[in-house]
Amino acid sequence: MVGMQQGIAYKVIIPQSKEFLRDEIERSLKEGFSPLIIIDPKKEPLIEYLEVLRSEGLYFTTLLLKLGRISLLNIEKIKLALFALFLKQLEGDIEVVVEGDDFKAEIVLNPESSVIQRFREIIGHIGYELTYNILRILTEVAIEGIEGFRVGTLIIVGNPEEVLKNTIQIIPDPFVSIPKEKRNIKKEENWRGIKEFFKLDGAILVDPDGYIISGGLYVKVDKPISTKQIRVLGGRRLAAMMITKYTGSIAFGLSTSGQIFVCKNGEIVFEQNII
Repeated sequence: MVGMQQGIAYKVIIPQSKEFLRDEIERSLKEGFSPLIIIDPKKEPLIEYLEVLRSEGLYFTTLLLKLGRISLLNIEKIKLALFALFLKQLEGDIEVVVEGDDFKAEIVLNPESSVIQRFREIIGHIGYELTYNILRILTEVAIEGIEGFRVGTLIIVGNPEEVLKNTIQIIPDPFVSIPKEKRNIKKEENWRGIKEFFKLDGAILVDPDGYIISGGLYVKVDKPISTKQIRVLGGRRLAAMMITKYTGSIAFGLSTSGQIFVCKNGEIVFEQNII
């Protein structure tokens, strides 16, 4: 991730064309902002063009973030990515300019909003880096799927001993033979392998340092769950609510419909459609 400093006013630029990229960098610099460019790694011509702009003396920082198609229908995923990026880094309103496939827009994100305040609470519990990386990997899976299929998953973070007491191993642990260094979810180079296990049933348990402890876990329940509850909330949400209520952990979920949710203390504190 690109390094950022507190006290600097950043203007986030999400471009699709070279013209928009150059114009917004120049405008941001004139207005006293430090430009931060977010580009999908698949936009190779734009990435190459950044070197041209740097050779001309333009100053900016960059972040490669898989965003997929940007349209008015899915712009909310941009907001989620930016929440993850800026929650701990900056203060004050976050100004964003976006060029999508069929529109251009300016967005202002207020760090004092209730959504961001909830994220700050989560970060205070498990740390910024782990929160950021889990949100990024779930966003990528929501956008891309696994082998062309939409998948859902549940990642439980924190209090491993208590979580294991309140879960059942429903399939052989798929991570038992994976070297520890390959199981750290905070390292982006591990994501390709980790994503493959999202296809399996059960939740994934991650310790506070980002290492996956176990997979294929089923959350125990202390009372019967009705068909109506499952139909209204969904199995993953119910599992997330149960496990976080009794263990003090944080649960990050992704539904097959492309919605990310976060649960703490038995309550869903955040939900966001990504696709």
